[in-house]
Amino acid sequence: MTTVLFEQNEKNPALVKCDITFDVPVRLSEFDRKSVRVSHHLTLVHTEIAVPFSEMVARLQKPPKSENMYFVLGPFAISVKKWQSCKGPKAINMTTVLFEQNEKKPALVKCDITFDVPVRLSEIKIHVWHVEGLQKNILWNYKIDKPCQHFAVARWLSMYLHLQQNCIVKKGQYNVDLNLNTITKQFFGDSFFYGEFSFKSVVLSNQGNVMCLNYNIVISKKNSTKE
Repeated sequence: MTTVLFEQNEKNPALVKCDITFDVPVRLSEFDRKSVRVSHHLTLVHTEIAVPFSEMVARLQKPPKSENMYFVLGPFAISVKKWQSCKGPKAINMTTVLFEQNEKKPALVKCDITFDVPVRLSEIKIHVWHVEGLQKNILWNYKIDKPCQHFAVARWLSMYLHLQQNCIVKKGQYNVDLNLNTITKQFFGDSFFYGEFSFKSVVLSNQGNVMCLNYNIVISKKNSTKE
């Protein structure tokens, strides 16, 4: 189901880079380390694991101090702490983007995007960090090479940006309603690690930046009596 490439750091053997390519969407049915079990959809076509292998092992072996530690895993609820627009990696911006947050519901973000010219969406990059106090550690770098063929992203893009053939967005202004709770659950499935996480999501074309958004969320144990 996958193609996996490992690369070891010669100077630091504990660091192992793992490039995993999923040819099709795959459900991870089981990952068992004592009481730790994963059962959720891995939705991304290409995943780069950015955590040293020794640290990954240590996280699973170390007894959790509380149920809110991020390596405790299970059904979750999400609360959005903060979000802000960000600068993309390319020199040129292909759009003008205005964000507006719902004060009563921070997870709801209204996004007005103006495309000055027709733009072909080429990739989406998502970077994820674990946040603990003032410390921020990179966990994963996600890359979606064909966003208009991605089962979770394609529907959203078609709904709000009225995509043409070959993933092209026509010149014009588009109003996009983002629900950060829904987006997060689409990627992580029904179970994930508890704790605070920071996300940077970047939408790109070959010519320049389309959209960039930073946001922090807290993933906590789901209250089954309320949801």
